[in-house]
Amino acid sequence: CATNECDSDEVKQRCAAVGQECKDADLTAPDTWECACPPPQTGAAGQGPAECKLDECAAQCGTCADRDGSGNACEKAGQACVEPDDKAASVMDWMCVCVTPQGAATAAGKAVGACPELDECRDVS
Repeated sequence: CATNECDSDEVKQRCAAVGQECKDADLTAPDTWECACPPPQTGAAGQGPAECKLDECAAQCGTCADRDGSGNACEKAGQACVEPDDKAASVMDWMCVCVTPQGAATAAGKAVGACPELDECRDVS
């Protein structure tokens, strides 16, 4: 008999209490429900709250490198995006990184600006 365990108010509330959604992966088997993180966060856990992650370099959101679906701000500037802490509560900590032969330049929450040009006479060892 197919039963969605998330139809239970008790089960549903366990997920809702932490801002997550209840999903039942297999309606024919018991104890297959899980709490799932709301997008753009990722993560799910069986029978309890999930540890949500948010990679602001990969996701699209108001605090992400791609705020509006037009593309990652770092990549559009020819730079790499780095997410130092992917915990869902850690926001606006992504950085654009411009790697040069002299080292790396970084800027938090935006593109570095213009990456230094490679000068083959100066920069090649």
